[in-house]
Amino acid sequence: MIDRWRNMGRNTRIVVIALMLWGIGEGLWLYIQPLYLSSLGVSAEETGFILSASGLARLAIMVPAGLLADRYGARNVMIPGWMLGALAVIVLAAATNTYLLALGFFLYGASALSIPITNVYMVQSIQADSTVTRQHTPQEILTFVYGLYWLSQIISPALGGLIGQLASLRAVFWISAFWFCLSTVAVWQTTSYPTPPPERFKRRIEQYRSLLSQKHLVVLYGLFTLGFIATILGFTFAPQYLEDAHGLSRGAIGVLGSALAGGSFFWNITMGRYRAWTGFLGSISLTALSFVLLLVSGHVIVFVLSYFLLGSYETLRPIATGIVAAQTETNTQGVAFSLVDTLHGASSFVAAALAGVLYATNNTTPFIVAVVLVPVIYLATYSVASRMQVVEASAD
Repeated sequence: MIDRWRNMGRNTRIVVIALMLWGIGEGLWLYIQPLYLSSLGVSAEETGFILSASGLARLAIMVPAGLLADRYGARNVMIPGWMLGALAVIVLAAATNTYLLALGFFLYGASALSIPITNVYMVQSIQADSTVTRQHTPQEILTFVYGLYWLSQIISPALGGLIGQLASLRAVFWISAFWFCLSTVAVWQTTSYPTPPPERFKRRIEQYRSLLSQKHLVVLYGLFTLGFIATILGFTFAPQYLEDAHGLSRGAIGVLGSALAGGSFFWNITMGRYRAWTGFLGSISLTALSFVLLLVSGHVIVFVLSYFLLGSYETLRPIATGIVAAQTETNTQGVAFSLVDTLHGASSFVAAALAGVLYATNNTTPFIVAVVLVPVIYLATYSVASRMQVVEASAD
């Protein structure tokens, strides 16, 4: 791990530091956000739709962000994304009604444009940073970087739960805002990489149209969407379920969030060592197992294990991005990566809203539906992976 840190270059190391600062701030409230809304008198259905505002923003902004990154450089788009994140948390901390809450989550979703653009920036670092001492594949770098990101969240969720219990959940968001601002200052220390000479707009649009005309890629994106929906369905209301069904305190739920962050770190590092499709199916399977454990037992040890396994959910996006990186050319990776997060946004929009409706009907239904989708994903993955092998063989 230390060798990989040393080998990956100055700018990537700065991005990692900025992501870890972001992770500390986000970890304070990420696993108790439905509890924050509930404490303000928001119903389960309203909670689902408010949280889905984040997905709606990602759905709307990801592809334009990718276009801008491919044209004007990743860093010039990445930094505004960081700034949006800090602003969003400030809005959430100050929110006094459902409209401001929805606005805050919408802005936070918009800030997620920094994720695919940062991925582009790190792939550029692999290829162009003179301080890189040994080359790594995109999957190795992305899973390692996001593994460290989740490492930064191991302690902060427990602290967030404790602060929420002893003071208030609003105080958690104000403290989080400080860390987001610090993260934004850190990412400013990166430097830009040269961008390719500008191409005519028509030619660029033709490149993107060609990307979407490749049927195997369209099917691949569809598979990712299905996987995202299955995992988000259960992830969204897990904290609320623990409070409602088992009476866990905010502090205890925060500690479980730390277990989830530890799992995210472990599974990102672990899954990055396997073939991409193995990692994808492994993440889906572990997430489904975590939902089953939540439903079948009320023992605290089982809750800890469940949340540790649930951390595998956070490996899906870097693994999906690594698969896409292997299927696309460098000059279209900005949009290709953004499409992954656009679909994650669409999945969040649909799954969070649906989870709210299902949870209001029966608090176990979102988890059951998520588990039922797993066999479907397995069959679809087998089909898509087979097609990819055919395409790669044809290219050779």
